[in-house]
Amino acid sequence: MLLLYTVIITATFALVGVRMHVRDVPPLVSTFLLLGALLAAGGSIGMRMQMFSLLLLAVLLLILEKARSERAPRLLFYVPPLLCLWANLHGGFMIGLAVLGIALCGSVIERISAATEPRPRSGPLALALVASTLATLLNPNGVAALIYPFRFLKRNPFTTRIAESLPPAFNDPVTIAFGVLVSVLLLSLLLSQQRVNVTDLLLAGAFTLLAFSQARNIAVWVVAVLPITASAITGAVGRFRNRAKEHVPIQAQSAALINGALLTIVIAAYTLIAVNYLDTSRLAAMESEHFPLGAVAILKNDHRPHRVFCDYEWGGYVSWALGDRGLVFIDGRADTVYPTSVLDQYLSIASGLAGWHQELTKYGADAVILPPSAPLARLLVTDAQWEIAYADRLSVLYVRSSPARL
Repeated sequence: MLLLYTVIITATFALVGVRMHVRDVPPLVSTFLLLGALLAAGGSIGMRMQMFSLLLLAVLLLILEKARSERAPRLLFYVPPLLCLWANLHGGFMIGLAVLGIALCGSVIERISAATEPRPRSGPLALALVASTLATLLNPNGVAALIYPFRFLKRNPFTTRIAESLPPAFNDPVTIAFGVLVSVLLLSLLLSQQRVNVTDLLLAGAFTLLAFSQARNIAVWVVAVLPITASAITGAVGRFRNRAKEHVPIQAQSAALINGALLTIVIAAYTLIAVNYLDTSRLAAMESEHFPLGAVAILKNDHRPHRVFCDYEWGGYVSWALGDRGLVFIDGRADTVYPTSVLDQYLSIASGLAGWHQELTKYGADAVILPPSAPLARLLVTDAQWEIAYADRLSVLYVRSSPARL
């Protein structure tokens, strides 16, 4: 499974690199931007179904890029099957339809404002959008699949609870890297000597708003907007390069040395990032720093099935670690699986509000894994039905010491 997602993520960023190549972006600029993109998207990429959406978005944008740059509308015939596949893999397919809609709007505006021939053709894009919308209906849920993604556009108890569903706070390396990339985009657009087409401006604006609304969309921004940023940088650099050449000609040997030094820095940075994911000891250290390894190990060695009430952030890990011998109260799949009532129950129990004991018993929990400072963890210390089976600085495991009583 890890290999599959590694291939998907690598392919996604490779396709972003191909889009920059199609736009004639210098390799050095592409390399530096991809390095920043990996950091900015780091908070969202991983072993999760969203990676399929990122990959298929990269494929769709490359098709549109090639169709526009090569004036080859026949390439759009690949779009409806792509969207059909996407709709059967992940709810993010609506992003694909939105991209087609933006591309169509941009094409219409450019056609109206074009002063010379040949003008952009909007018909093929319109047909692709209609055909793709119909193709997405070929899924087990039919029209309901089209409606479902709109649930995530408005605030709900889950989005206010999940950190990545909140706007970026710009207080960590991931969101700071995103902020730098957005700043570079805006500055380069202002300084670029190249005309930016309307579709690029619409895409950049739409995906920037999306990323500022929820941090989880930063990775989507990277896939969609990074090549646009690269083009703007190329235009801005070209402007200043031309001015510099008029005053101080750069010797070929000096340019080669500068490029070689920059490339060495980039390769070293990529290597440092890769080491974190290839070194098993580092991975183990990261796992122990963020997840309740010790508590889960106790339950795994018990060789019995358990119903576990654990911290929301640990639900997915505990479920994965225990496999079919562990059923958690709630996990990070949020409202894709659980109704809001389950989240309300979880918050009530975890906060130790009135009735927590009855709710925990009704669920049939025989194990509780929480941070030591959690309100419920402090209440269980004095409860005769529970005893501590394991504790460390990160987590405490309580198991029932007597049969549950309502």
